[in-house]
Amino acid sequence: MTLLQLLEGSAFCAGMAMGTASILSVGPNNVTLMREGLSGGRVGLVATAVWTSRLILLVMALALTESIAERGAALRPILSWLGLVTLCWFAFSSLRAYFNADRQIRIGGVERESTADCLRRVLTIFWLNPLTYVEMLFIPATVGGSFLLPICRALFIGGLIVMATASCYGYAFGGRLCEPLFRRKNMLRMFDLTSGILLSFMAALMALALVFKPV
Repeated sequence: MTLLQLLEGSAFCAGMAMGTASILSVGPNNVTLMREGLSGGRVGLVATAVWTSRLILLVMALALTESIAERGAALRPILSWLGLVTLCWFAFSSLRAYFNADRQIRIGGVERESTADCLRRVLTIFWLNPLTYVEMLFIPATVGGSFLLPICRALFIGGLIVMATASCYGYAFGGRLCEPLFRRKNMLRMFDLTSGILLSFMAALMALALVFKPV
């Protein structure tokens, strides 16, 4: 095995490792994908929309590595604080969905949204979440910039794309597989409650990290 092959393999594995961490994180995008499956929604459409959006940002991270490495550091704290606000909002939305479930049932349930409304909802959650840009653009570009060879940078992003694919379709279709259990036992409300609590906990940890961040 040549040195170049070793470097290429290391770059791809680094991308997959970072992508795995993203899969395990609890955030609005992953919660949205899982809930779409649990609620019997348009899992293929939603998963593809989120995957395409992630692909766009990761390709941008590869193309703009030099620029982001030079100027992105100043934007990350701002995006992090905005992301904290967004995380709090999604936590509130999940808890509100839990408490409003009985009322929706009493008034006849929720009208099924159109395909356009579904796409608008999902893409709004993705593109208006500042943490998305930190996770899918700034961090990949910064870490990718540590690889001197362009092929290694491309393979690093390739590893991230592989794991983004697993994340999007895994969460959405995994939720669909669990849908009968959640429908039969009316567990979707508990998913909203659990999501709200977890997102609130993540927001609290993030707030502490930002407030007490070392200078």
